[in-house]
Amino acid sequence: MKRLPMYQLIARQLTQELNEGRYQPGMQLPSEQDICQQFSVSRITARHALDQLESQGLIKKVKGKGSLVCGRPSAGAAAAQALSRPAAGLKVTGRGEKLIGVIVPDYNEYFGLETVHAIEEACQKQGYFCVIQRSHGSMSAEEAAISRLKDLEVAGFIIMPVNGEYYNPRLIHLFLDHFPVVIIDRQIRGFAAPYIGTDNVTATKELMNYLFSLGHRKIALVAPPTAHTSSLEERQQAYQDAFWEQQLMTRPSWFFTEMCSPLPNLSFQDYVKSDMSHLKDFLLQQPEITAIFASEHLVAQLVLQAAAELGLRVPQELSVAFFDAPDVLARSGNYTYIRQDEQAIGSEAVRQLMLCINREPPQAQSPVTLIPGQLIIGRSTAAPRQAPLPAPAWQV
Repeated sequence: MKRLPMYQLIARQLTQELNEGRYQPGMQLPSEQDICQQFSVSRITARHALDQLESQGLIKKVKGKGSLVCGRPSAGAAAAQALSRPAAGLKVTGRGEKLIGVIVPDYNEYFGLETVHAIEEACQKQGYFCVIQRSHGSMSAEEAAISRLKDLEVAGFIIMPVNGEYYNPRLIHLFLDHFPVVIIDRQIRGFAAPYIGTDNVTATKELMNYLFSLGHRKIALVAPPTAHTSSLEERQQAYQDAFWEQQLMTRPSWFFTEMCSPLPNLSFQDYVKSDMSHLKDFLLQQPEITAIFASEHLVAQLVLQAAAELGLRVPQELSVAFFDAPDVLARSGNYTYIRQDEQAIGSEAVRQLMLCINREPPQAQSPVTLIPGQLIIGRSTAAPRQAPLPAPAWQV
C-alpha cells in the first residue's frame, strides 16, 4: 500500500484530536513552528497540513491569532465526548453505528501514526467506525477506556497494551469473556487473543548482521528498561543471540538499558537531561565501542545528540542504527534503521478482528502474526575506523 504524504498524516492526526474534543471551536491549533518541532518536518509540510484542515472547513487561519478551530464535531467527536463522561450509567443505543474501540498508549510519526490510520481505513471498508483512545502509558487510563468503550457497545477492540509487570485486569476479563480483542505490537503471552506485530527477532538480527558485515564487533545496546514489554524484550534477546550466532562475545558493560525519557508514562523533557548525562558517561567509559544499536528512534535521537556533544563523528567514529524513523528523516537517507510495516500491522489487525466478531472457527484465525521489518541502509553506519598501529619501539 502506498504511504501517504507526511502532510496528510499530520492532518489526519490533528483531525483525530479535533474529533476527540482536544480542541474546541474557537481554540487555537498548534502553530506551524509547533508542528515542525513535534513531527520533525519542514515549515512547508506543516503549512500544507493546516491548509488541508482549512480546506475541509475545520479551521480558519486568522492573521495574528493563528489557526482557530471552527469545524463542527463529527460522529467521532460525539463518541469522544461520550467517552469523557463518567462510565457509570452510560448507555449508547439506537445510533445505527458499528463501532470498534482502539486503545494505544500514544501514536506519533515515530511509531503508531500509520498503524492507527491503517486501522481506521480498514474499519471503514468493513462498515465500522473507530473510536480511538490514548492511555498515555497509564494502566488506570487503559482500564477506564475499556470500560467506557464497552458502554458505547463497541463490537470489538484493537489494543496496544500498556507496559508493565502485570496485565490489566479488565483486559484479562475481555479474554476470559471471549470478547473480540486483537492485540498489536506488545504480545500478551498465555492468552489466545490474536496478536499482530513486527518480527522483532528477525529484524534485529538482520540489522546486527549488517553491522557485523561492516566489521563491527564492539556494538552496544541502548534502550529503555524492558518493563515486561515483549517488543523490547525480543529486541534485547535478539541482540545477544546475534553475537552468539556469530560466535562472538558481548559484554555486560555494553548494555545501557536505563533510558527513561522514551517511556510513554513519563515526561520526555523531564528525563532527557538525566538520560543525556548518563548516556555521555556510558560512551566515555566504553571508548572501545564502535557502533550502537538503539531500540527505538527517540533513543537514537539522544545517542546522536550525545555523540555530537562529545565530538564523536557519526559514522566515522560511531555507527548508529535503530528501529523506526520519522518519514521526513527516512527520506533523507541519513540513517540506518528498521522500518516497521505499520500499514500491514493495522490492516491485518482489522482482518483478524473481523474474524473474531464474525465468530469464525479458530482454525481460520492466526494466534500470532509476525510482520517482517525492512532494513533501510543509510549514512549513519560505516565500517569501523581502524585503530592506529602501535608506534615502533625506537619511536617510543
